[in-house]
Amino acid sequence: MPSVRVLAVAENKEKWLLQALEVYNKKLKHFCDFEVVALKPYKESRDQVEDKLKKEAQTILKQISESDYLILCDLRGQELSSPGLAEKFEKIFSHSGKKRLVFLIGGAYGVGDEIFKRADLKIKLSEMTMNHHVALVMLLEQIYRAFTIREGIPYHNA
Repeated sequence: MPSVRVLAVAENKEKWLLQALEVYNKKLKHFCDFEVVALKPYKESRDQVEDKLKKEAQTILKQISESDYLILCDLRGQELSSPGLAEKFEKIFSHSGKKRLVFLIGGAYGVGDEIFKRADLKIKLSEMTMNHHVALVMLLEQIYRAFTIREGIPYHNA
């Protein structure tokens, strides 16, 4: 069974978000070993962004291994359709030799160069700016949708 982990540099304290995480956890457990890990963002002032990115990078790197396939959600990433993401899943799980698929939603200022370079794939969730909680739910929906497409389950209608 594939293993999928989602890392989000954000605190998950909103009640509605916790409910959404529970829903997607139930949905995704049929397709993969799944977990969402909230990484505490560093509270630096706006003029200390580089320090913040370096500290967050250290935290992120502790959560991933060399054998992980890292997908970074970033505005500089490529846009994928839902079927396109399902195709990526197929290639990653069948041909990459990677043991675990890890998605990353960076902090308020994104991620530093070290994390950007480490990412195996960069994807853009939207041209629009959204808060981390909305991005996380959107990502979870797309992960679920990709698995249903991959498995031939009639959920995706496009």
